[in-house]
Amino acid sequence: MSRNNFNLTYGCYSCPCRNSSFCVEVTMSLNVIKKNEVRYDIAYEQIAFEQSSYHMFCPDISDFIENDSNVHLQWFKGEESLENKIKYKYSDGTKYIHITEVMKDDEGYYKCELQFTHQNKEYAITRIIHLQTVGQLKRDHPVITYPNHKPITATLGSKLLIPCKVYTGNEKNAPVVWWLANDSFIDILFEDGRVIEGTFQETTESDGHYIEVSLIFENVKEEDFNTEYKCIARNDYGSQVLPTQIKRA
Repeated sequence: MSRNNFNLTYGCYSCPCRNSSFCVEVTMSLNVIKKNEVRYDIAYEQIAFEQSSYHMFCPDISDFIENDSNVHLQWFKGEESLENKIKYKYSDGTKYIHITEVMKDDEGYYKCELQFTHQNKEYAITRIIHLQTVGQLKRDHPVITYPNHKPITATLGSKLLIPCKVYTGNEKNAPVVWWLANDSFIDILFEDGRVIEGTFQETTESDGHYIEVSLIFENVKEEDFNTEYKCIARNDYGSQVLPTQIKRA
């Protein structure tokens, strides 16, 4: 890709979706990076319990696979290739790597790489995974996996949705999840409804159960760049608070 094409492709895209009674505009930001550049800020979050074995899946690759038996993944931790031995085990035809006896040292960034063919041309896609480990004493505590301490970028006047995604592990310990803005409840600080909390959503993924409550901005204003937003998750076993900031794109 030439430098000019690189600059033209990068930016924000909007997609209106409508039917006879409903219309919503979704805004997405597209970043174009160099082929060998690694962006840890777009890593997929996964959680493993210490002193347990764990299957770490390579996410969002199904669209590139025609036959599961032909799947061949290469796995890395950081830039180091993982050998298929006792600690890490993987085999062709699977989309995961098995980690034996998870320890605190297993935390970090992993990369899975898939080679595939499309119209007789070879391609490679990679996924970056950020693995967090949870000790046995905290395995019933809620764990916020997103936001991830990094600022959220937005443009003035744009719509914005910030999900607060909470790992619950066991459904019976489902936490209460809510947002604060400058330590005030969202519906109190934004009486005009410009910023609201979304509905409570539950999902099940390969590593367990999640709860998600989104913070929804009808339009981003200057004041949002100077406001501290916090996602809070709490159950009978503990709580977690994760602040996040919005910065100008």
